[in-house]
Amino acid sequence: MTARSVFVPAPVTGPALNPVRRRTGPLIALVSMLLIMAVATDQVLRSGYFTIDRITVDSALQQVDRGVLERSAWRSLGGNYLTADLDSMERALEALPRVYRASIRRIWPDSLSIAIVETAALARFMALDRIGPEVDEYVNLPPTRRLTSMPVLKAALADRHTLIDAFLEMAPVLISAGLEPAEVVLTRAGDWLLRVAVSHAGAGNFFEILIGRGEPLLKIGRFTAGFVLALHEHSNAIGRVDMRYANGFAVQWRNGGDQNLQLARATAPAE
Repeated sequence: MTARSVFVPAPVTGPALNPVRRRTGPLIALVSMLLIMAVATDQVLRSGYFTIDRITVDSALQQVDRGVLERSAWRSLGGNYLTADLDSMERALEALPRVYRASIRRIWPDSLSIAIVETAALARFMALDRIGPEVDEYVNLPPTRRLTSMPVLKAALADRHTLIDAFLEMAPVLISAGLEPAEVVLTRAGDWLLRVAVSHAGAGNFFEILIGRGEPLLKIGRFTAGFVLALHEHSNAIGRVDMRYANGFAVQWRNGGDQNLQLARATAPAE
């Protein structure tokens, strides 16, 4: 009897899975899900949902008109409740005269609330290099500043912030000496010139302070020290003060006479 070999076929289990497809399948699903979420989010943000329906000013106001604030806020509003740039809106409000600080917060679901810090102290900025008609531009000074008149600040547009920062530091030093800054000029050549009023002498009593270039705050501090020490009682007679000295300054009197005031040692003009 002859033995026969019997062929037994392997069981059919279906096609073998490609290992690459096993790895990329979940990644494709994740990317698809992210794309769907991005499209859905974009549609929500661009649609008419989450619109701002109301803007209110919740601060008690004495210096600024409430309607002006609300109209300015609406004009500067871009986007909806979720996308509105509140920082940009606050900057737009702070550009209004007498608005020293603005703060805006969202109130769910469709409102914005504005809080305002007002100031009664203003300065007027005039650009020395502006082309075309003069445009009034105001600088809101800290509410703690107490000025009897509106100072005028003059500089090139590129030096605007330098001038304003220096003015904010000069003003309290001058005021502490009984003087009030009426005009501060930073020329294109970099020279500083001040026109100050004597607080106790009544209206119309001004004199000039020629600072020159460099260290305006240091020179103002040096002048006020000498003014309180030696010139305060004669302030009505001062016509001009020249601070372009290393350790002193020269006074030109209204009657035409000159006097050098030395604070440390004899000096020659530094400029």
